[in-house]
Formats: sequence, C-alpha cells, structure tokens
Amino acid sequence: MSEPLRSRSAPPLQIWIDAEACPAVIKDILYRAADRVGLHLILVANKALPTPASPWIRAIQVARGLENRHTENHGEHESGVGLRNTARE
Repeated sequence: MSEPLRSRSAPPLQIWIDAEACPAVIKDILYRAADRVGLHLILVANKALPTPASPWIRAIQVARGLENRHTENHGEHESGVGLRNTARE
C-alpha cells in the first residue's frame, strides 16, 4: 500500500456514513479515497458489513435505529449503548 497523500502532522480526518443509506457506488469511491489520502472512513449500520481490508476503513454495528442518530466521541452513541465495532483487526 502506498503512503497517504495527507501530511502526518495534520489531525486525522474522519468521515462517518450511514452505510445502509449510502449507495454502493459512493461507498466504493469513499473506500478508494480513504486509502489514497489516509482518512478514517467509519460506516455505521444495524447489520454487519463487508468492508475492504484497510487500516483506514472500519464498520460499526449499532442497535436497530441508532444508525440514524448523531454519534459523538469517536463512535460512542450519546446513550453509551448499542455500538459494536466490527472492524477487521
């Protein structure tokens, strides 16, 4: 894998996506962009999602209905419950 274009001194960028509402073609574009520029892509859904093997991409499974609510504190839902990290290690 090539080195990301983004400077290492810049703060990490993150894009959070409601993965079930996002069209597949857009997710494919975002997967490539995440790897190319080194930004964190977090996909949120109420079911397990297949994602490309990448240190920049992860999927979070939430309880039904929580994927439509705002998240804060790097993936912890405001209620503090319902999140399950399904990222590949």
